[in-house]
Amino acid sequence: MNAVFAGLALSVAAAVAAAVTSAASAQTLLTNNFSADPSPHYFAGQYVVYATDDQNNSGKYWDSTSWRVLTSSNLANWKDHGPILPANIFKWASADAKAWAPEAFEHQGKYYFFAPVGGKQIGIAVADNPLGPFVDLIGKPLVETPRDVNAGDEPIDPAVFRDKDGRVFLYFGTRVPKVVQLSADLKATVGGIKNVTVNNFPAKTGYGEAPFLHQHNGTYYFSFSTGWPGQIVYATGASPLGPFTYRGVLIDFLQISTNHHAILERDGKSLLFYHDKVLPGGGDHRRSILMTELAYGADGSMQIPAPKPLFRDPVFDGAADPSIIYDDAEKKWKMFYTNRRANLPGLSSVSWVHGTPIGVAESLDGRAWTYRGTVDFPKEIPNTSGTATYWAPAVLKHENTYHMYLTVVPGVFEDWKHPRAIVHLTSANLKQWKYESTLKLSSDRVIDAGVLRLKDGTWRMWYNNEPTGKSIYYADSNDLYSWTDKGTAQLPRDRGEAPLPFLWKGKYWLLTDLLGNEGLGAYRSDDAQTWSRQPHSLLDKPGKGADDQNGGHHPEVVISDDRAYLFYFVHPGVPDNKRSSMQVTELKLVDGWLTTDRDAPVYINLKP
Repeated sequence: MNAVFAGLALSVAAAVAAAVTSAASAQTLLTNNFSADPSPHYFAGQYVVYATDDQNNSGKYWDSTSWRVLTSSNLANWKDHGPILPANIFKWASADAKAWAPEAFEHQGKYYFFAPVGGKQIGIAVADNPLGPFVDLIGKPLVETPRDVNAGDEPIDPAVFRDKDGRVFLYFGTRVPKVVQLSADLKATVGGIKNVTVNNFPAKTGYGEAPFLHQHNGTYYFSFSTGWPGQIVYATGASPLGPFTYRGVLIDFLQISTNHHAILERDGKSLLFYHDKVLPGGGDHRRSILMTELAYGADGSMQIPAPKPLFRDPVFDGAADPSIIYDDAEKKWKMFYTNRRANLPGLSSVSWVHGTPIGVAESLDGRAWTYRGTVDFPKEIPNTSGTATYWAPAVLKHENTYHMYLTVVPGVFEDWKHPRAIVHLTSANLKQWKYESTLKLSSDRVIDAGVLRLKDGTWRMWYNNEPTGKSIYYADSNDLYSWTDKGTAQLPRDRGEAPLPFLWKGKYWLLTDLLGNEGLGAYRSDDAQTWSRQPHSLLDKPGKGADDQNGGHHPEVVISDDRAYLFYFVHPGVPDNKRSSMQVTELKLVDGWLTTDRDAPVYINLKP
């Protein structure tokens, strides 16, 4: 693997406009103006978000001097009121004071604005209207370092929480989370500033900044960023003062150096607001605010629906043919995929589907995927000395060895008439690969291996034999190294490719790509030998989500906690175009057959 997955074939920055970050969920973009650090509320009959104004900073630092305000009546359409809250409302602040992550709070009929000013102080202003005008409430900082004992080096990122007994708490701070109670009129702190304790942090994880507290079903949730760059993680406790116990990751690392969020619960919904790099020209200092719906598991865990699209390749924008495996060493899921050269100009006919590398993306949970690089295959693979074509990796692990069955085409061509073979590679770490053999199968034009261990401990491979009308053949092995071709799988006469076998709910299942926009064929068997065709296809009807408006292609299924998640790719153009995106949906078993609703939110948290 090139530079341990780190090397990019092309600059990711060159493709910012083509790829929305993989951490973004099925979301709403609030404004086309750069903004960050959202503080969402429901004030005076409308939704209001106060934010850092990235639109008017230098683009080189977080040096804006005003805060931006957004409003909405329905959460779908947002009005950007611009940077209407200047930092100079606090006359005690320095002239060049930076306007960083704000907070707002409704209290006794008035609206209070909490603002970290200059990195050393938190001010408080008040207004009769959520849009202001705001005036300084107390004429001095509410919290200041080093004036206040235990205020920390940088009292920033205020978050305010009112407990059920009426007490109001202010959370803030970098590197060490802080909390202090506020007086009934909010003009002063009560008692000393305390550190917030979070127990059971995993290795190399700790508090960075951006604290937030909310309550759900009687449990207090303390969430925050782990640093720069950071994840948004969360912990739970029985008191707003803690201690809290670490629970997990809410938002994984982004493609920018900061991560900041807030949660608004209203009308039975939990809404997660956060910032990311989304708009063209975005980056560390030019961020964008997104909103998605949050869900809670039966165990109280917080979950975000998978994005649509799930993943877009930031180099060629042609991600296809996913194969997903858990990396035991790195404790991450890895997605190996064909990276079709969809965005390269001047490629005639089908040459854009040739010369394709195998891309790699990674995820902690199967929901948020980040591009990692491309596979550097060994030179020993036959017929790859020039510009080789790699397709459709199938990756699995047996004992301590990873195996990949890879389709190889000896060059770049403008038609489909040339040889293709399935080769076997092995690896100890999913990074460096060793060529083992080229499989002797039914013809010299075979593609798309799908491999499954059978109940008797032997292995079976299904593949597409192109000369026989793109029908499905199979081969058997006792050890994954030596294979015996068995000929046709004798499926009902669907024309298809990309056979994907899996075992679930006591049955063998086989999915195939029916080509065009016909979706996936599904077959069921008791013995992996005799197959019954499911009455209906999967993913044959267009979806409504972003990049999901055509038939699904080349399936991959991951079973986790007895739930089956179907990964696939889509050409989102209408009609088809070259670009392709990854998607995910959850399979259900209804009356003995597979079903899925590709438009339903997918709450996925894969377990190894």
